[in-house]
Order: sequence, then C-alpha cells, then structure tokens
Amino acid sequence: MTNQSGCIRRRAKRAPLYAGACPRALLSFLADDEIYRIINNDKDFEVKSKLSINELWKSNYQTRKCGFTFSDSELAEGTSAFGTPIFNKDGEIEASLSVASFSSVLSLENYPKLYPMWEASAAISKEL
Repeated sequence: MTNQSGCIRRRAKRAPLYAGACPRALLSFLADDEIYRIINNDKDFEVKSKLSINELWKSNYQTRKCGFTFSDSELAEGTSAFGTPIFNKDGEIEASLSVASFSSVLSLENYPKLYPMWEASAAISKEL
C-alpha cells in the first residue's frame, strides 16, 4: 500500500517479547516469575524463537548485567539490532529504545559506539 507521499506502508508485525533486541530489552528486566509465565503461556515458543529456553535465560541475565541486548537475524534475516531499557521512577521497566540496521553494518562489536543510545535511555528514564 502506498500513501500520498509515495512511501510504502506496511502493517506492523507483532513480535513476542523474547524475539529481537527491543522486545527482549523489556522482557529481560521483568521479574523472573513474570518471564516464566510469558514463556510458559506461549505454546509456539519453540517455533517462534531462534533461541532455546536456556539461551533466552542466558541472554536475559547478560542483558541485566550489560544494560543492552543484541539480536542478529531474529526478526528479519540480514538485520541486527541493539536494545536498551528505559525505567520509570520506581526502577521498573517501562519501555525500550532500539537501533536496527543491516547485519553487515551493525554487529556486536559495535556496542561501544552506541554509548549515546545508553545516555538517551538514561535521560528518558529520568523523565518518567
């Protein structure tokens, strides 16, 4: 479908919280029992996830430790993304911020260059 500006529009696809950097930045900072509930209630987890349950838990703990998450070709082949958490005034996860690009441009080795993204997430967190 094309709009008046000539740009192509598509309906947004929904992604589960365990798939992709931006959603997983949200999931990783939920309480463990809430994460268990989300995973256990999704009968299609094994089909939809490119990570095993063990890999997902490893990713969640790594995200909590490092303050960001990375995905490579999880939601679309040939794309990579970083996601950072945004917290409310009570320190609870409220949102996430992400940047995505082609995998040939954005790799895990790029994470030091994304310091402004962490700063932006921290600044937004202070405002919530």
